[in-house]
Amino acid sequence: MYNYKLATMINDSFNVTILSEKNEMNRVFYKNKGINFFEFKREKRILIDLLYRINLLNNGLRSFNDYESSRIIAEKLSTQSDSILEFMDIHSESYVYQKRFPKNKRNTKVIIRSHTPWGLLKKYFLPKEIKGVDAWWAFKREKFCFENCDLITVPSKDLKARLIDIYKINDKKIVVLPNIIDTDHFRPNEKPNISKQFSILYLGRVERGKGVGTLIDAFIKFAEKYKKVSLILLGHSNKKFLKESISKLKNKKILDRVEIHGFVDYDDLPTWYNKASLVVVPSEIYESFSYTVAQAMSCGKAVIASKIGGVLETVDNGESGSLFSPGNKSELFKKIEELYLDKEKRKKLGLNARAYVQKNFSMETLKPRYIELYKSIKK
Repeated sequence: MYNYKLATMINDSFNVTILSEKNEMNRVFYKNKGINFFEFKREKRILIDLLYRINLLNNGLRSFNDYESSRIIAEKLSTQSDSILEFMDIHSESYVYQKRFPKNKRNTKVIIRSHTPWGLLKKYFLPKEIKGVDAWWAFKREKFCFENCDLITVPSKDLKARLIDIYKINDKKIVVLPNIIDTDHFRPNEKPNISKQFSILYLGRVERGKGVGTLIDAFIKFAEKYKKVSLILLGHSNKKFLKESISKLKNKKILDRVEIHGFVDYDDLPTWYNKASLVVVPSEIYESFSYTVAQAMSCGKAVIASKIGGVLETVDNGESGSLFSPGNKSELFKKIEELYLDKEKRKKLGLNARAYVQKNFSMETLKPRYIELYKSIKK
């Protein structure tokens, strides 16, 4: 939703157009919001898919798909005369465009919105988790894009420091601009939650790297000590990891206190946040910001998150949330127990969290900063 929030926020100051992979939901959504929208489609390559399935291509499929998207985007953009092009999400999607239109031969300014490039993220994965995620030449393509764009924006100071270290980028080329949180959409429920059940919410990919194993271990200890408690897991799951987790919960005889759901639509997220007593974000892979943390805080929820990457800037530890060491299930258990036993502290953290997000990540706060940036780069 970052693209949409950014587009609607600055659409009254600039003529904004969004280019995205073909998606019916996107097309209808942006049309209804009055934002120019164009789409592209990658053709399915049967031979490439077959080679991947029989393990002859391995991570080449991701590499091929990334390059193909970049090529199509370059063709679509070659007929455009925009003053600024901002590339989102996939860091090498500007690769072909920048190859065809080098910095010294183009009038358009190129910005890359960097979240978590593969050159940084890769070390957090286990070897068996790399297949289908890694891509040939990913680091080389990312480095080329970073070196040849006009500006890079990042959501945290931590990510800026890591890009400088890993890709050897001049610090003046990188601007820190936090992600935008819609504090009207993510807001506390006016009706208090009167449930006597203490519920812990996790929202994100259900897999090892996101720290769900650590959360489950901490919850098992918590549920063995306290009875009226539950855990809610929302998001796409790694099938093998989920199967192993269910087996562990069954063996401990507490599976009946765990709800497992799939993907939840953006419009429904506030309902889930507001139902929870506490939100836990236990990531063990790098987070440049964490939308889940900020969204939960905006809903006035106490959040426990792992002390990793840009999360330390999203949460004011001890004031608007609580942080623990990634992978430390004993520390996480103590944090959960503390907030379970101290309802007033939980309430205070939630109130402070809402105020912190409004002050630092709201559209009202960030709109002038984004507009100023775009105007300055147009000059």
